[in-house]
Parts: sequence; C-alpha cells; structure tokens
Amino acid sequence: MTSQYMKEADKCNSGMETCEEAREKADATLLAQKKVTAMWESRARQMGWKDKTAKSQ
Repeated sequence: MTSQYMKEADKCNSGMETCEEAREKADATLLAQKKVTAMWESRARQMGWKDKTAKSQ
C-alpha cells in the first residue's frame, strides 16, 4: 500500500514540475510579446498614430 502512495506522489511531483516549466515558458513568451508590442506601438506613435481607445486626461 505504501508503494502505491509513493507512486502517486511521484506522479504528482512530476506533473507539478511539468506545469511549472510550462508556466515559466508562457511567462517568457508573454514578456517577449509585450516587448514587441511596445516597440511597434512606439514606432507607430513616432509616425503620428494616436490611440483612440485611450482616455485623454
């Protein structure tokens, strides 16, 4: 019975590691995409683009 619990614990730990790796990869991808978006938005603003959805204060 104890070995069954050990197997289940190992599967759980393995799943958690896989999930954590996927989360880290997704975070890195999101950060890279935000940088690209900011770069293109900056270029567009330099060429006169104004964000019509932003509220003016």
